Amino acid sequence: GRNVVTASRDGTVKFWNIEGHFNTVTSIAFGPNDPGGADGRILATGSSDRTARIWDLVDGQPRLRHTLRGHTDQVHRLAFDPSGTRLATAGLDNQLRLWDVASGRQIPLPAVPKEHVHKDQLRGVAFSRDGRLLASAGADGYARLYALGGDVVRPVSVVHGGPTVQVSGVAFHPQRDQWATSGYDGKLQLWDFSGKSLGTITVPEDERQLGVRFANLVFSPDGAHVAAVVQRRVRVWPVGAFTHPDEAPPVRLPIIADARYCTAIAYSPDSRWLAVGCSDAGVRLFEMPAGKLVKTITVHKNEVRGVAFSPGGSLLATASNDKHFHVSPLAFEAVYTAAKRLQALTADK
Repeated sequence: GRNVVTASRDGTVKFWNIEGHFNTVTSIAFGPNDPGGADGRILATGSSDRTARIWDLVDGQPRLRHTLRGHTDQVHRLAFDPSGTRLATAGLDNQLRLWDVASGRQIPLPAVPKEHVHKDQLRGVAFSRDGRLLASAGADGYARLYALGGDVVRPVSVVHGGPTVQVSGVAFHPQRDQWATSGYDGKLQLWDFSGKSLGTITVPEDERQLGVRFANLVFSPDGAHVAAVVQRRVRVWPVGAFTHPDEAPPVRLPIIADARYCTAIAYSPDSRWLAVGCSDAGVRLFEMPAGKLVKTITVHKNEVRGVAFSPGGSLLATASNDKHFHVSPLAFEAVYTAAKRLQALTADK
């Protein structure tokens, strides 16, 4: 039941995979491993076709578990909670939705006052390390924290840089009760859970004059660094730079010359690798903390919109404008073998 074959008067027979997305795959995330389970058993994808999908990986091949429908525009970002039982999706329809991973049913979010509802596209979503808080980032200039459970709850709302500054990403510190936002004003901001500002990181002056804006941010799993991507540049700061910027200069990774811009970024679970997805269909893999470019992985035909490492770090998942997503083994010999196999299939077609 996963495929349809059509025959036409134009003389063609076509074989269609009806499980896959019908438009750009915008985001991708691995769920946590089951106790004692193999690495990377469950995966979620979001798409411009207005759906999110949950997949089981069986012998390296995705098998559709659920198609999640309800958004009326692109599903821009998604995130699993730490237990792997819930999935949050953020859409360009201004909506934040929560789903039960086992059943695929939508979970009602706590009601919030109207003044704390996003008025523009959602650009980011994240769970706190204990799964009790859900954060969202919006193009309306606000980022918000929602306490999950209970009745009407007044969220914590912060203004990143003013109502005209889009908030492009949100992330929780993996070890502290802190969260951070990135924005189109070239700044990263750190907050506590009450919404108090704890510090700001600003793009260096020589780059700020170019009108740069952060597309996304991520904390390293060891909690030591925060990384952000801006156009073709990736910058990595010690977390202490939020409060003492002059004492903690960024690591400037090499400019990604072949791409016009990059928007996807992810750390490996051991904080050793930083993956960056770009407009030229390539994923750059940097060895950290030195920031040395180690590999460029190209399995897509169009812009890479999302990247994610499996919980054990053995797999890298990528989502693309070419309407596909790939799961690649990070043992490089296996990556090359998979790439050759894909090239052979393309040649046959």
